[in-house]
Amino acid sequence: MIQSENSLLLVDPYQNLLHAYRILFEQVGLPVETAGNLEEAQRSLKDKEYALVMAELFLPDLKGLHFWQETKISYPETYLILMTDAQVDEEGYERIFNSGADDLIIKPFPPEKLLVHVRRGLQHRASILRQKKMAQLTLLDPICVAQDLIILNHDYFKRCFRQEMKRARRHQDPLSLVIIKAETVGLERDGKKDFLTEMAQLLSRSTREEDVIGRENGGFGILLYKTGHEGSRVLEQRLSNLIQNHRPFQSERLQSLVENLQIQSFTYPEQWKVPEPFSRIASDLIQEIPFH
Repeated sequence: MIQSENSLLLVDPYQNLLHAYRILFEQVGLPVETAGNLEEAQRSLKDKEYALVMAELFLPDLKGLHFWQETKISYPETYLILMTDAQVDEEGYERIFNSGADDLIIKPFPPEKLLVHVRRGLQHRASILRQKKMAQLTLLDPICVAQDLIILNHDYFKRCFRQEMKRARRHQDPLSLVIIKAETVGLERDGKKDFLTEMAQLLSRSTREEDVIGRENGGFGILLYKTGHEGSRVLEQRLSNLIQNHRPFQSERLQSLVENLQIQSFTYPEQWKVPEPFSRIASDLIQEIPFH
């Protein structure tokens, strides 16, 4: 999916208006693409995530509201401006904004007013993206942020473990936890950083998108949602082979560390003897959540 920081998609059945809008926005340096109907817009949205979409809304039947509602679900950060030259009553306003619209402009309007709405929309989206980035940084492990990897920090990984344990207990689903324990005490700072970075990249490439990876007491943990003992053992063996054959780990500096690496898997409810710091949490949850 292609993304552009300030790209606009303009949707209007009137080609002369699309041409005028394009000139207006390109004059202020905003990249613009156009669509003459919802079908064209749908094709464009499949290939690219736009910062802002500005579209004609057909009233009084509010044609297209369902389409834009689905679009906002798929692209919640995309700022959506709807335009109309029809009168909108109170019920119409409610339906429009309930569909996911961020702004509504009533025609006619001067070009300067349109630019104000668009700039405000782009600023609003940028603010949301900054907030999401900050929230993400608070739950990710610092050593993995620079690598653009989703590796949770120790505290947040334990929180995820608690939530997944509750869900597994409630719905009687299997849940597996794979722990990779490494003894990095005594390893120089650069060596430790290299090891953790390489391990984080290897785990990210070797697990499913739905698996949750986090730091666990100097090593790593992997939560395998709806995965039984056999599945966790397969991953455990595969990771062991990948680690042993990973070229960066064969260096003299890291080889002894990898040789002493421990990989363990634990599955609820088949085999659930979990080491600290997870055992106390698991024990508490078993008491908190009764069988149904």
